[in-house]
Amino acid sequence: TESSTRPLDEKLDRCRRWYAERGLPLLFRITPAVEAGLEDGLDERGFAAEGRTIVMAQSVVPTGAQPSEARIGVSPSGRWIAAELELAGVDPVQAAGWLAVMKRLPDPAGFALLRSGDTPVAAGVGVVIGGWLGVFEVVVDPDRRRRGHGRLLMEALHAWGAERGAQRSFLQVVVENRAAIGLYEDLGYEEAYRYWYRRDPG
Repeated sequence: TESSTRPLDEKLDRCRRWYAERGLPLLFRITPAVEAGLEDGLDERGFAAEGRTIVMAQSVVPTGAQPSEARIGVSPSGRWIAAELELAGVDPVQAAGWLAVMKRLPDPAGFALLRSGDTPVAAGVGVVIGGWLGVFEVVVDPDRRRRGHGRLLMEALHAWGAERGAQRSFLQVVVENRAAIGLYEDLGYEEAYRYWYRRDPG
C-alpha cells in the first residue's frame, strides 16, 4: 500500500499522533514476522527494548484426574481475585483494567486456585479456544516456590483443558523467569518464538 512505502519517520509521526489522541504510549511489538529493517530503524531512533517474552507450546495436553488440591471456577470469584493480586504483589486499586479483562475472557475459562490449608499458594487462568489451552496469569507465593505448587496448578489446568477438548497448550513467560521456564520445560513445553516491545523515547 501507499502507507507502507512512506518514510519511517513519517509513519512514526502518524502513529504518535494517533496514540497521543487516545492517551496511549507508542509501542511496537517485535516478533519474527515484523517487516525487515523495522527494528534497526527503531533502534537508530532510540526506541528502547523491553518486555522480552518467550511463547512456549506443547503438542498434547496431558490428561488425567484433576488434582484435588486445586479448585477451578468458571468465573473470577472474589477469593480468586484476592489471591491472584496478593500472590502477584499487585495493589487492588491499580487492577481495575486487569479485572475488566478477566471478566471478558471467552468461555470456557477456568480460574484455578491452589491453597495450603487456608492460605493461597498458587493461582492461574486457562482458556480453551479451537483445541488450544492458553495458560495465563500463573503466580506462585514467592515464599513457597520450588515446592511443587506451580506443577500442581499446571497439571490441574491441563486436566481441565483436556476435559474440554484441548489437545495443545501455549503460554508466555518473561525471559528472566528461569524457574518458571524450567517448570514449563519439565511439563513438555518448548519455545515457539520470542517477542519484545520497542518504546518511543518521547
